[in-house]
Amino acid sequence: MALSASLTHRRADVVFATVLILAAGTLYREAGHFSGTGAAFPRVLTVLLALCALAVIVREIKFPAGDERPLFAQPVRVVMGFLLMFAYITAMDAIGYVPASVIFGLGIPWLFGYHHWRLSLPVVLGTLCFILVVFRLLLERPLPSGALTALLEPLL
Repeated sequence: MALSASLTHRRADVVFATVLILAAGTLYREAGHFSGTGAAFPRVLTVLLALCALAVIVREIKFPAGDERPLFAQPVRVVMGFLLMFAYITAMDAIGYVPASVIFGLGIPWLFGYHHWRLSLPVVLGTLCFILVVFRLLLERPLPSGALTALLEPLL
């Protein structure tokens, strides 16, 4: 199926969910090569990924949307989204995970017209706090650091 004007959200969701199920199966098999109990967590994640993808397929087949919208109704926003994701990854490498995530988490909604800071700011900061607790305290795994991380380290 080539990308064209006739590609709808429904078809794209089914195709993408199918690809996710195939990827989950491959990753499940690869996780079996991990030593000891190291395979349990990745395998649980791959099963959850496959189940969520299956739920998308079932939803799209059993309850199709009434209107078939083209997938790329606003191609400028699609391109802008990809460019912003690339900028986020680049910024994460340069300034660290936390500052880049704050900028990205507040900047993306603002660029696309959502200007409710009273909701955006607590959601972004709460999500980052949750991620920091999970990765630093529970999993004891570092997040990408950058030039600003040393300055923010006492706060984290």
